[in-house]
Amino acid sequence: MEGKIVRLTNFGAFVELAEGIEGLVHVSEIAEERVEKPSDKLSLDESVTTKIIKMDIAEQKIGLSIKAAIQDQGREDLRSYMRSQGNPAINLGEVAGHSGRRVRDEKRRRGGRDSFEEGEEE
Repeated sequence: MEGKIVRLTNFGAFVELAEGIEGLVHVSEIAEERVEKPSDKLSLDESVTTKIIKMDIAEQKIGLSIKAAIQDQGREDLRSYMRSQGNPAINLGEVAGHSGRRVRDEKRRRGGRDSFEEGEEE
């Protein structure tokens, strides 16, 4: 959700999501790294993207996270990139030149063991 910083405190930043609706971004939800004071990272009237992480209807409180919104965007960017590559089902073994069949055949040859025992030849 897009919003605007309307108030900074020692414990976080209040973000206006819509007219008359504000949520709190706790200092621990501003960034991945430790933030001492919200004013070190944020400023009044700054536009920010947040994610709703808590809602307490009885107390009319909304908990927001800038950190979670950034993480979500990163995951979506990765998904989009993988879709654009045409074959999202490729795995690390295939990239390294190992086929699943070869690994299974080798495991069968060793009697189902995943590794060699000391003194055993490859």
